[in-house]
Amino acid sequence: MSETHLILPVPAAEPFVGAHRASFDPSARAGMPAHITVLGPFIERGALSRDDLSALGELFAATAPIEFELARVARFEHALYLEPEPCEPFVELTQAVWRRWPGQPPYGGAHREIVPHLTIAVGAEDFHEVRAALERHLPLRAAAREAWLIALRSDERWVVHRRFLLAAR
Repeated sequence: MSETHLILPVPAAEPFVGAHRASFDPSARAGMPAHITVLGPFIERGALSRDDLSALGELFAATAPIEFELARVARFEHALYLEPEPCEPFVELTQAVWRRWPGQPPYGGAHREIVPHLTIAVGAEDFHEVRAALERHLPLRAAAREAWLIALRSDERWVVHRRFLLAAR
């Protein structure tokens, strides 16, 4: 079995956040790209059925690409992140996936509120220099055009298991 997540990769952010993420976000060092999470953890890879994959394909095909800006640097207790604006399309997408798979709550049920974000740094430190470096590039225009089902391999590396286009017009 391996853990899976549904994410929206944000390749436009990589030139600005890649080095910071590589230094301060363990998931980046394990192969996780700059992204906004749709739902994670999701179904264990070995438990995913053809029906699950088909339903994901249909759900994402019925979703329009999301145009947004990474507008500001914000902070959770132990993470620095970029906040997308508007955030509502991300929340709605997470809720749609959760409605289809009600046994898979966002964040594994650890948090009540869905807060779309692109994690930059994990830890208790303030990351003042990282914040200042990022703020010079904001707002950053981006688009989510596909969703990825990613899986954590036994060697603790994230790999893309499936890609789904956001295809609604």
